[in-house]
Amino acid sequence: MTKNQKFTIILVFCLILVTLPFIIMFGSQIYAKSKVSDVISQFRGTCTIDYGEAEYSMFSRSLTVNDVRLNCFNDEVVSFKQLIFSHIVSGENVPDSFIVKFKESSLNAKSSLLQSYSKILSDFGYSDISFNGGLSYVFAKKTQVVTIDSISLDIANIGKVTGKIQVSNITGGDITTIFYNILYSQNLALLLNFQDMGLVSNIISAYSTQSRNDETISKTRVHDGLQRMIMAYNDNDIREKYAQLQKFFDNPTSIDINIIPEAQLSIKDIIKYTNQDIFKDMAKSFGEIPFTVVTK
Repeated sequence: MTKNQKFTIILVFCLILVTLPFIIMFGSQIYAKSKVSDVISQFRGTCTIDYGEAEYSMFSRSLTVNDVRLNCFNDEVVSFKQLIFSHIVSGENVPDSFIVKFKESSLNAKSSLLQSYSKILSDFGYSDISFNGGLSYVFAKKTQVVTIDSISLDIANIGKVTGKIQVSNITGGDITTIFYNILYSQNLALLLNFQDMGLVSNIISAYSTQSRNDETISKTRVHDGLQRMIMAYNDNDIREKYAQLQKFFDNPTSIDINIIPEAQLSIKDIIKYTNQDIFKDMAKSFGEIPFTVVTK
C-alpha cells in the first residue's frame, strides 16, 4: 500500500468520524418526526393535534415534542410547551410503554369539551389551569391491562395529584380504540391522592362572593351543608364519604380516593356522575359514586 493510499484511508476515516454525529442527529430528527406523525395520524374524529419541532436523542433515547396543542370542536383544549418521552418500548400501533413528562402545560377551562365542568371552574375563578408533571404508561397486551402509574401533577392554585390507574380488558388496535376502551371499561382500579394547594380556599372565596358573606360564614355554611347530606342518608358508606369530605373542607390537607374493580365503574361513569354545572349538585352526586375516600 502506497503512502497516498494510506493517507486517503486515514482521511476518509477522519471524515466519517467527524460527520457521523451529524448523520446520526439528522437521521434521528427524521425518525422523530416520522414517529410523531404516525401516532398523530391515528387520531380521528373531531379532535386534532398540532405540534412544533420533534427531536429524538439517540444518547438518552428520549423523544421531545414541542408546542403540542389538542384542539376539539374548534377549541384549544390543552397545550404543552414540551412533552418529553423516555423509556419507550415500541408496539404494533402504539408504544407498549413509555414515561412522559409535561412542561408548561395549560388546560383551557372554557373549552366546550369540558361540558358542565367549564361553568363550575369559571365560578371558582379558573379560566386556564396551568400544570406540570408526568406519568408512566404500560400496555400489557397478553393480560389486556393498561397501567398508568407514577402519576404526578402539580396544578397551579389547585393542588397536587399523585397515584395510579389500572384498567383491564383492554384490546389492542390504534390509539382511538385503546383510548375508547380505557374510557368505557368497567374494570377500573384507581388510587389517587390529592393535596390541596388552593382549591378549597378558592371554592370558599367563590361561594362568599356569590352569597355576599364573609369567608368564615361561607365556610360554616359549607360545613353545615355537608352535615345535612350526612344526616340525609341511611347508608353508612355514603354517610362516611360525606363525613370525610366535610373533614377535608374543615381542614384541607390531603384526601385519598380509591376505586376497586369490583365496583364495576368506568372513567366514563365517573364523568357522568360528576358532570353537573352547579357545585351543590356535583356534591350530591359524590355520594352515588361507589368508591372510598379518606381524608388525612
